[in-house]
Amino acid sequence: MDWRFLAGGVAMIITGSVISIVYGSILLTGSLGELNPSRGIAQIGGIIGGIGVLLTLVSFGLRRRKRRPDEDTTSTKQDGL
Repeated sequence: MDWRFLAGGVAMIITGSVISIVYGSILLTGSLGELNPSRGIAQIGGIIGGIGVLLTLVSFGLRRRKRRPDEDTTSTKQDGL
C-alpha cells in the first residue's frame, strides 16, 4: 500500500463530498439564476470524489519494492566459465 496515494485519495473524497453537499444544498434553496452554475459545480465535486475513490482503490494494489544489492539485473555474470 502506498500511503501517498491513499492520503491523496481520501483528501479528494472529502473535498468532492464537501463541494457536492455545499452546492447541492443551493440547488434546493436557491433561485433559478443560481441553479445551473450550482448544478455544474456540484457535478464537478462528484467527479473529484469519484477520482478520489479510484485513487484510494489503486493505492491498495501498489507497494514499494526494495531492491536488494545482490539482485543486480544490469550485470551479466557467467558462472562456470
